[in-house]
Amino acid sequence: MRGATAASLLLILFTGAQAKISSCHEENVEFDGQTHSTSNARAASDCQKQCDSTRCSHWTWKNGRCEIKRIADPGKKIPTQGAVSGGKSSEACREQAKGVACHYVDNKQPILCLFPFKTVKLGSRTEKITHNTCTKTTSGRRTCATKVDLTNTLISSSLFNKDVDCGDRTNDQGELYCSAKDGHPGGSCPELETYKKRVADLERENNELKGKMGSTTGKSASCPAWGKWSSWGSCSKSCLQSRQRTCSKPAEDVEEKKCSTSSCSQSSAGKQGSKTSCTGRCGKTAPLGSCQCSSTCFSFGDCCKDYSSVCGAQDPNSCSGKCGNAHNRKLPCQCNVGCEKYKNCCKDYASTCKASGSGSGRPSTSGAGRPSTSGSNTNGVSDAELVNLFEGLLSKDTNNVADLLILNTGCTTRVGNPRDCSTHPLFSSVDTSIFRKPIYRKLRAVYDNYNEDVTVVEDRTRTERQEEDAFLDEVMQSTTMKTALDFLKSKKLFNKSNTEFKKFIGELWFALYSRGNRILGSSGFEHVFLGEKKAGKVQGFHNWVYFYHLENLKKVNYLGHWEAKKLGFKGTGLSFTFKWGNEQKPYASMLIGTSPEFELALYTTCLLARGDEKCNVQLGGQRVSITTHVFDRPGGVKYIASSYMDWE
Repeated sequence: MRGATAASLLLILFTGAQAKISSCHEENVEFDGQTHSTSNARAASDCQKQCDSTRCSHWTWKNGRCEIKRIADPGKKIPTQGAVSGGKSSEACREQAKGVACHYVDNKQPILCLFPFKTVKLGSRTEKITHNTCTKTTSGRRTCATKVDLTNTLISSSLFNKDVDCGDRTNDQGELYCSAKDGHPGGSCPELETYKKRVADLERENNELKGKMGSTTGKSASCPAWGKWSSWGSCSKSCLQSRQRTCSKPAEDVEEKKCSTSSCSQSSAGKQGSKTSCTGRCGKTAPLGSCQCSSTCFSFGDCCKDYSSVCGAQDPNSCSGKCGNAHNRKLPCQCNVGCEKYKNCCKDYASTCKASGSGSGRPSTSGAGRPSTSGSNTNGVSDAELVNLFEGLLSKDTNNVADLLILNTGCTTRVGNPRDCSTHPLFSSVDTSIFRKPIYRKLRAVYDNYNEDVTVVEDRTRTERQEEDAFLDEVMQSTTMKTALDFLKSKKLFNKSNTEFKKFIGELWFALYSRGNRILGSSGFEHVFLGEKKAGKVQGFHNWVYFYHLENLKKVNYLGHWEAKKLGFKGTGLSFTFKWGNEQKPYASMLIGTSPEFELALYTTCLLARGDEKCNVQLGGQRVSITTHVFDRPGGVKYIASSYMDWE
């Protein structure tokens, strides 16, 4: 008997351990970091046991193999069909995710999505929002996470120009992960039921009033001669008094009005107080005719005056307290920088967000951790004005193609690490229709005009100048550059004509100069938008289009990154290292997905507004610091020496 009891106890302990291990598994998830050791394993539980018995933090089991990840670099979470991942039983599963089989709606192409995932709240550097279902882009497309970090924070997502559908698969809360149905699989919505009840009450009251009016109107129409009105009667307890008149039919007509006597006002003050205040009534529906204290009152326009202060509610149709918040599809209107473009701003957006000094709908920039209007004010331009300018330009950048790119940022590494820990290219998918756009077609046309070696003289032929002019013409006629020029003129940073501005841009960026030995082998445009080599080192190279161009030709090798910052839905800011041929760029940074005209406008405006000082801006809610260096030549001529960005 004692043996049976002991056996039972062992069985219970074993079952409990298995349950604990099972609960720590992340299904269809793989860690893509460095592998410390591999071994054959029949099941994921074998990996769990191995990790628990060794120095280990994370593991992945797939295809009958157990991969114990390096503690220093377990990697990020990526969805992999059939893979199972986890960590030590005592430490893992604080942030669980799972891979869910989904597909793109248009071509039924399969895609694995990760749920849940987190995004950084727009306007905040630390606060994150957890998504248990797909999110929607500003254009209404349903997207999901395809790569997250160990805290489930979003790194890469599905294509922004395609809808994702996960069928009838639901999360633990019973919500559809991602479906055209876009709602709950069943049940009722309490908010909707409250609306229905309010509407029904109003309709019933309206019908009663119509009945009264109809009967009175009918009698009036059929009455050949009404008698005189009687005198007004005394005030009732409800502060109403009435009078009558009769018809020869006979019939009777009754008219009521509010009492106006001071005694009535005083005697009814106590009764009326409960009908005009939300004290003790938050969330409750009051009788019709009284002001309301439930969330539906905003829609019906009958909230008590103290509803917001007493019940702590915000009007969903107002921008009060919401300027700069991320797009929320559940709200009837928006208060962010993109609402003007998509024509879904709340009615008080201009007066609340712009008039408050937050300009393009961003929260006030005078708070901690934000560019301050009371801070840098070089050349009469504040950081806040630059923030508003470039957030607005980014949101309206018509040639922004971030939604047509999929990145594989691979492993995390350190500055200058020569080891290739990312086995895949940086660009895992690029919609080639991008390069049919005039601005990208004309940009790529100038690529063969340059030699990356700065010790070789650039010839700059007549044909090459024409290609430069064609590209510059495309830039100058863009709304982005026109808006930037208007800003520069309004701040008296450039006072000449549009023609002179094009000439200035051409000289600033395209004029040839020497980086040594008086050899005219360099220009600002070549240095920043392509890249150069000098004494065995890669210099410049800050544009994603040229990187993709060379990666497609297998001339550059992406090694890994240490920062990948989301610019809202408008791109990615990447800090990474790569090799161009045999030479390595130890520290590279670039914006990915932004248009050439946007970047030219950004760097040029920062130069004129800040000179050699750091230019603090904000892109998609992410703080960005732009540094621009120039070569000064006799006669006040300036050439771009370098322009690059850092993330804060």
